[in-house]
Amino acid sequence: MPEPRKASPYLKDLTARGEVSEGEELILVVRKQRKGREATPWLEPYRQRMARLATKCSEHFKGTDLQGPEKVRAMNRWLSEQLKKREGSRN
Repeated sequence: MPEPRKASPYLKDLTARGEVSEGEELILVVRKQRKGREATPWLEPYRQRMARLATKCSEHFKGTDLQGPEKVRAMNRWLSEQLKKREGSRN
């Protein structure tokens, strides 16, 4: 029979704050969860389009001197313009 484990500092802290008394039992619930995102095949065309635009955006801003928040704002503006152009051509 394995030796009982020592109480963790977290459990001691809970006991000290009065959230778990000596006579109570702390029960942890463990569940399996898949890694990654759930399957959403209806979003795949949008992901592909956004991936293409993100690649074009990184190429477009590769040689610029912008850094930090200014670069992020400029990239967001550029992506927004590109998305609006595509939506405008659909309508």
